[in-house]
Amino acid sequence: MSASSCVRRTIAALLVVGCAVILGGCFNSNQSPIAAFSTTIDGLPVTFDADPSHDPDGSIATYHWEFGDGGWANTATATHTYETSTARSYTVSLSVTDNDGASDMTSSSVQVTPPAAPVTPVNPTPTPPDNPQPTPPQSGINVIITASESEIDILSHEIDTSGWIWTLTGRARNVSGRELGTVFIHARILDSSNVVLDSSSDMLSDITAGATFEFELWIGEDERIETIEIYEISTYSF
Repeated sequence: MSASSCVRRTIAALLVVGCAVILGGCFNSNQSPIAAFSTTIDGLPVTFDADPSHDPDGSIATYHWEFGDGGWANTATATHTYETSTARSYTVSLSVTDNDGASDMTSSSVQVTPPAAPVTPVNPTPTPPDNPQPTPPQSGINVIITASESEIDILSHEIDTSGWIWTLTGRARNVSGRELGTVFIHARILDSSNVVLDSSSDMLSDITAGATFEFELWIGEDERIETIEIYEISTYSF
């Protein structure tokens, strides 16, 4: 074999080996995975899901989350609760590594908002009506008005049995259209059989036309009291 022929064969062998190495490298190259994720925000808790991530020529072996506030996780799906008293944005990153050691990373921002503080309902103070209705009797004692006087209108009444002397207090209005010098309010105190146990009166002076005034009747302290009857209202003008 001549020297030139040996050289040609050596060059050909080297070319074959080089092509094999090059082709082998082409067929054995690893493609990097693609990192992607979705989020579900519920106030401050956020659920992160790396399911959109994939590897074109293999599988994803590991996941790593950075939640932007120092928190992290190494699972495909993670739920993280942020601690903030105001609405705030955080940058979240996901790194994935495939089964051949290639990796990819992606980032996105999430906006979280703390829940609103509960509002305590405020009950408005009721406004009394212009013409108050008579107050229902208290302590089981009935109040009836049989007086025929049309110049005084009794608006309300209330029985107080908390003291050592029980009282009937009330509000009335001068509807006579004129000033009244004196007004007498008389009441009888009755038991369950309408027997008179006692009587009481109140005198009021200088009641101007249209004025509203208060009166008080002492009814004593007696468990037999069943009814207070305002039976007479006398008025005297100047």
